Amino acid sequence: MKYMILSVDTGIDDALALAYAVGQTEYVLLGVTVSYGMAPLEKTYRNTKHVLKLLHKENIPVFPGSRVPVREKRTYNGNFHG
Repeated sequence: MKYMILSVDTGIDDALALAYAVGQTEYVLLGVTVSYGMAPLEKTYRNTKHVLKLLHKENIPVFPGSRVPVREKRTYNGNFHG
């Protein structure tokens, strides 16, 4: 058996990643860390807990992380997101 911990800022893409992760038979999701991203930490944490509840996986622990960058933000002037 293999184990994983996901780090997310749950919006639609990470909601799908969570669903995929809990559906795996080769891996066990031990926990999830959450930080700010496209939304503040409070919302990404709430989203993560809600997605796990919908998936009937409320027993998976969710740990809040950083609310802000811990180092200077780097910017990219390209034409894509993600």
